[in-house]
Amino acid sequence: MSTLEKMGFTDWSPNQPDNYMSHQDCAMFFLSDNYHWNDHYCDVKAGYICEREIEEGSSVIG
Repeated sequence: MSTLEKMGFTDWSPNQPDNYMSHQDCAMFFLSDNYHWNDHYCDVKAGYICEREIEEGSSVIG
């Protein structure tokens, strides 16, 4: 799902994003690159991350 809003955080791997073969429209973490981002194919099954505002008085459990 997308709000089409610009991302507020990026930490790309060196030389990324490169849109390899003009088909990499999604982002993922590379574990082998200290969790830096890489652009990747969108048909790859992977976990996901959600972002939302934290309500005042709430705590984050992780």
